[in-house]
Amino acid sequence: MFAPHDEQLEVGIAATVEDVCDAIRSKLYLPTIDGGRATWMVRIDGTPVGVIAQQWSASRVFTEDVKIANESNVHCAYMRQEDPASVFLLNSAQA
Repeated sequence: MFAPHDEQLEVGIAATVEDVCDAIRSKLYLPTIDGGRATWMVRIDGTPVGVIAQQWSASRVFTEDVKIANESNVHCAYMRQEDPASVFLLNSAQA
């Protein structure tokens, strides 16, 4: 099933990947779940860049080597209740 929920996200012209992840968190765009253990993989234009976890107070970014363009596509993939630290470590090793 593919159910996109489009949302406009405005960040500054010199925004970093961390800025984008922080903007997503501060907008409270991603749903929370009972138990507080939702994990989200953030991709910018198809490239995995970081992890947002409901139980973390801040997102974690494993690469800043992604050019953020005016019309970049940011996708947050729900990783269910997978351990966010494991998701982060696996993907940071591949970055």
